[in-house]
Amino acid sequence: MRVGYRCFGLAVVLLVGLNQSGCSSSKGSSSTCPDGSERCACYTNRTCNAGLSCYSNLCVAPHPGATGGRAAAVAATGGATDPGAGGTAGAGTGGIVAASGGVAVDAAVTPSGGVMVGGPDAASGGALLAAGGILASGGMVASGGIVASGGTTASGGIVTSGGIVTSGGIATPGGIVTSGGIVASGGTTARGGTVATGGSSGTGGAIAVDAGEIVNDGTLNGVVSIDSSYGFTCAVLSTGAPVCWGMGEYGQLGDGFKVDRSRPVPVYDVPAVLAVSVNFDHSCGLMPDRRVRCWGKNDMGQLGTGDTMDSPVALWVKNLSDVIALSVGDPHNCVVLADHTLRCWGGGGAGLGYSDYQNHSTPVVSTTLNDATAVSAGSVSCAIRQNATVSCWGSLGHYALGQPTDIESRAALQVPGLAGVVGLETGLDSVCAVLSDGTTRCWGDDGWGQLGDGQITDPKVIIDNGTTDVVAIAMGVLHACAVHRDGTVSCWGGNTNGQLGNGTVSATGISKPTKVPGLTGVVAVSAGGSFTCALGSDTRVRCWGANSVGQLGIGTTSANSLTPVVVKSATP
Repeated sequence: MRVGYRCFGLAVVLLVGLNQSGCSSSKGSSSTCPDGSERCACYTNRTCNAGLSCYSNLCVAPHPGATGGRAAAVAATGGATDPGAGGTAGAGTGGIVAASGGVAVDAAVTPSGGVMVGGPDAASGGALLAAGGILASGGMVASGGIVASGGTTASGGIVTSGGIVTSGGIATPGGIVTSGGIVASGGTTARGGTVATGGSSGTGGAIAVDAGEIVNDGTLNGVVSIDSSYGFTCAVLSTGAPVCWGMGEYGQLGDGFKVDRSRPVPVYDVPAVLAVSVNFDHSCGLMPDRRVRCWGKNDMGQLGTGDTMDSPVALWVKNLSDVIALSVGDPHNCVVLADHTLRCWGGGGAGLGYSDYQNHSTPVVSTTLNDATAVSAGSVSCAIRQNATVSCWGSLGHYALGQPTDIESRAALQVPGLAGVVGLETGLDSVCAVLSDGTTRCWGDDGWGQLGDGQITDPKVIIDNGTTDVVAIAMGVLHACAVHRDGTVSCWGGNTNGQLGNGTVSATGISKPTKVPGLTGVVAVSAGGSFTCALGSDTRVRCWGANSVGQLGIGTTSANSLTPVVVKSATP
């Protein structure tokens, strides 16, 4: 979650989504829903057309190539292929091809001995190159056994996606590597939503596994990425469809209403996204055509529509295209374009990175950076640059710009002494970065121990909190969590509602990272206001902490949970 001065929240995913007219009636009535909406609900007197299945009250179409429910995946150096029905695969010496949803990316051997990953968007955003068995996207070349996305160059076996470090990544036909999906390293391949590392599928071998089909078992499953904010979460399914749950009073759930939801609901009229990012009162999705749609509160122009009218349904951001990374902050949003420059819109202030302090209801050029690969927006905004350094800009307070003195700046200032950055998250005036060696560096507000250094006071310097083997990090309002390479999770900071997941509550912060007991197989984590959600390798989401507005997604608001609980599917 990316947070600003009021409250709070990337991930990138698959294409192809919901069929808006895919229901047929078993009783001979019209295929439109009783309420007259364009969405096709699967009620008891209805069935989905052939080739579609009912999920979350919608008929969904499988990703092309998912016939038979197999994903094609090839780990080369003599690796065999097993694409499954409808899949395709290609191999190159030393290369890895990972596919999701049963569709393998187009493959061709490159001069570097890796694999060229192609697809419909290969021409836009740069060629996708692999070197030495590495997948990369956004026109960048990754090295050192890495999966990288959003144009970010990663190293040291870490997966990055638009500013979020995850333990997974899916290569999609559109040339995007998603977060919370798969990682293929050390000769290992896996399916969307599953992490398989360390050669567990056989070094230099090949494996084709289930494509992460959505099943109706009462849980939200088939999830490939998540993002949480102050009181709600949005997830992206393997079909590309976004769903949200929790606080909805501003329309930030995108279902056409301004009410809270204790179980996931589909975002209306948005069949598929590449990414979804959320914050306190609004949300945005990166569309397959690399444009952006936003929904929710719009009092400062944060929906990017040129006006200040709220909307509980998704609207197009004006004058914006070729987006490769998206971050929704409070009170503004920022994106990285294919040319690696930045655009931001919404509430004014230094965090917008513009020449004035005014609100802007359409995107404006932010800072002078022209080498950004990922961005995290908020009252303090930061970008990862192509040389794996970080530059920040924004408001005064808590040394949150990472400078030797506590200053405010509309210009991007490079954080001194910080290099090898592969992931970044901003919180409420606090920032944490993940380095290529799996360690973290944090700075800014530490009043609740959210920097994890054992103190409850602002350090005024960048600190190493001692966490190791980190592949993903999430900053909430007053707490933070990290995913480790072994799939476990550590959390630290505020714990007033059990958001650290250790079975306790505390009136003061817990300033050292502590493991969430019994939680394993995690590929991504997202921290909200006083709750946390984790995406597992089984493609299900588990949340813990506060539940006053349904943010745990369990169908009730009756009680908080001090330990992880599985998010349920949408109300039948």
